[in-house]
Amino acid sequence: MLESLLWRKPRQQNPDISYDDVFHDLSQLHAVAVELDTEVYLTRTELVGQAYEAFKAVGLRPPVRAQPLPRPETTPLGSLPVARLKVSKSSQRS
Repeated sequence: MLESLLWRKPRQQNPDISYDDVFHDLSQLHAVAVELDTEVYLTRTELVGQAYEAFKAVGLRPPVRAQPLPRPETTPLGSLPVARLKVSKSSQRS
């Protein structure tokens, strides 16, 4: 159902949009959990190509670029389907 909606809606707004291009561009959207000292954030990659058009067509905003995640005590990171990248503030350049 979602796939058929993504097929119809973008083409209604812009007949030149290619279904294959939209899905290819959406497949490049990834989420990564980043641990910065004791805080954990969920980040996403940049939207490329026609990916924004897919969100716009179905009336949704793209996910925010970064958002804090609940503490591991309440939601174990191991249960999230994302890669982890640990960054220490002391290792960052100023």
